[in-house]
Amino acid sequence: MGLLLEVVPDADADAIRRWHMSRRVDGVLLTDLIPDDPRISVVSESAIPAVVVGDPSVAARLTTVWTNDAQAMHPRRSSLCSSSGSTFSASRRTIRRLHGWTA
Repeated sequence: MGLLLEVVPDADADAIRRWHMSRRVDGVLLTDLIPDDPRISVVSESAIPAVVVGDPSVAARLTTVWTNDAQAMHPRRSSLCSSSGSTFSASRRTIRRLHGWTA
């Protein structure tokens, strides 16, 4: 068994349909979905195995892989801050300086 992963920057619904009809793909990973994304209906109607990498709220009934980055970072932020918040502030200043950010 093997896996070939090809990243295609702008695969629209028609491209996915063509790939499936020509047996070029056995399944797809869908990213950057928007509400009512036409790719969802193509994979659902064609019974193409698909996984959405993104917010489940726009994935219809497809399987999803998603993280809530804001919630995941909350414990990290807390551990970086001392009671006065000086450690976190110093880290932010260092990051800004390294990246040349002024704000």
